[in-house]
Amino acid sequence: MRIAIVALLLLPACAQMQWVKEGAAPNQLQADLAQCEQYAWQESFARSMFYYPMAPAVVHDSLGRRMHIYPYGPFADPFGYRFMEEGRLANFCMRSKGWQLEEVPKSGTDHVSPPQAETIQPSPAPAPSGKP
Repeated sequence: MRIAIVALLLLPACAQMQWVKEGAAPNQLQADLAQCEQYAWQESFARSMFYYPMAPAVVHDSLGRRMHIYPYGPFADPFGYRFMEEGRLANFCMRSKGWQLEEVPKSGTDHVSPPQAETIQPSPAPAPSGKP
């Protein structure tokens, strides 16, 4: 029962989203999105360029040699936060240009069958075998 409730709550999260703006030219979406992604990358890169929250740890292996170990994971990765910030900045830029994220309308059919592959027919008997 609980699994069914969780599945029903997560079902809308699977919907595809697209940027929509009234009166936009056909190529305007790609141009605005590219510009916003560029600005977001530049801003997030400038903020995180010298940011490294944790210094490497110096440990010794079984033979007594020193090693530097850099921490990793969700709380130690300096680039994880940068990519999240880049996404937020790009969304902010697009919204400031008048674009809105809306759900892609579903088509009339729930199931779309994949295109059928052509069947390859054997060559006729008198055809050359391809040997020189």
